[in-house]
Amino acid sequence: MAHNQKGLPNIEKEEIMDLYKEALNGNSADKDLWFEIGVKLENIAEFRHALHAFEKVIEIDYNNVEAWYCKYLLLDLLLCRGKAISAYNILKDLPRNIDHSKVKRLKIANESNKRISDQKKVHIKNVASRTLTICLLFSVICMLSSAGYLPGLDVIDNVYESNTLSMTPYGKHIDITNYINSTDPTWDELILFIQEDETDQICFDDDSFVCADYAEMLHDNAEKEGIKAAYVSIQFKDKDTGHAINAFRTTDRGLVFIDCTGAYEEDKEILMKNGHINLDKVAYLKEGENLGLIPLKEVTAAISQQNPIANMVKSTPQLEYQFYEEYSAEHDHESNRIVESYRVYW
Repeated sequence: MAHNQKGLPNIEKEEIMDLYKEALNGNSADKDLWFEIGVKLENIAEFRHALHAFEKVIEIDYNNVEAWYCKYLLLDLLLCRGKAISAYNILKDLPRNIDHSKVKRLKIANESNKRISDQKKVHIKNVASRTLTICLLFSVICMLSSAGYLPGLDVIDNVYESNTLSMTPYGKHIDITNYINSTDPTWDELILFIQEDETDQICFDDDSFVCADYAEMLHDNAEKEGIKAAYVSIQFKDKDTGHAINAFRTTDRGLVFIDCTGAYEEDKEILMKNGHINLDKVAYLKEGENLGLIPLKEVTAAISQQNPIANMVKSTPQLEYQFYEEYSAEHDHESNRIVESYRVYW
């Protein structure tokens, strides 16, 4: 029998996903069902869907301390630091009658040595103090919470600041985290980071992970790496929904826009088969014109082939909007998304 990466039979994983989709399509208001689904999804490493399930519990029962705690753990695991802080601030004000028999069923609640997801490969540097690991040993959790305390985040003063954005695509609230020691990167440093970062490998999901989430995650991952990043919110002409990408001020090639939005699961499989392993793109923004996107590898290849003299004077026409216009004409590519306005959040 085929198994998934966690050693669970694929048939069982499919059954859990079917249960999740059935509850979602039926708009279930059963908080116990949603909690059970959340636990099952977490156990098969479907962390984003598990997070959504616990958020459904909170929608039904806002004061559900177990759901808030599970949400906090998952956000921390997924390195959504700003959202984790927000969840913890709410959690600490809720009654401490947490049901440990529920929480301990989560694998992450018993694996204190897996603070950072292996899938993310994010190395935190240039930070004066770190947060506590995602979860202390469960025995310690029980002891502290019974005394009226839940383990949370370490001292954050002078380490980073959290900024909640309300003007975002899909009407979402986004929490970005800026580290005080982050600095503007060189072009090569930025490209190395983008190529190693795996945010673009997450499958797009209309219900749980959209462009705003990609931009938030890439922003926070970059800041943890010591790279100054910005969150960019875009509004299109005559369209209800916008888009979100990131911006970086490189020291040698100026402002660079990056779109790390991934693909739907079915589309990603096709792209992978066609050799599109990295889904990161360089974005080209100009008000009144189409949003331009070119695969990162094509832009880096074009820059590497330019005249050495251009490199000496730090001239990078490949990052100018005209380069996208030439590219789109050559590849018969038209986005049909006219940029009405955009806002950059540093």
